[in-house]
Amino acid sequence: MTATTVAREAAAASLSEQGLDCRALDVAVDTAGFARPIGTPASVTATVRCEVNWTDLGLPGAPGTRTVASTFTSSIDQWRERA
Repeated sequence: MTATTVAREAAAASLSEQGLDCRALDVAVDTAGFARPIGTPASVTATVRCEVNWTDLGLPGAPGTRTVASTFTSSIDQWRERA
């Protein structure tokens, strides 16, 4: 399973738990840190964009949608094998 697949599944589950139904879900993952040599600090960054109805954001009856986004960066263990 790729980092992008895992990130997409985690984002979908988290959004669902919060009661948000994405009309469009985009998950972009920057995995360039996996290419860094073992022993050097590295990280992975995921950006999630979700197009939601205004109703889901607490504005009942409001027409249209809004795209909400969030970015998260996680450190990679510098001594762990990287693929």
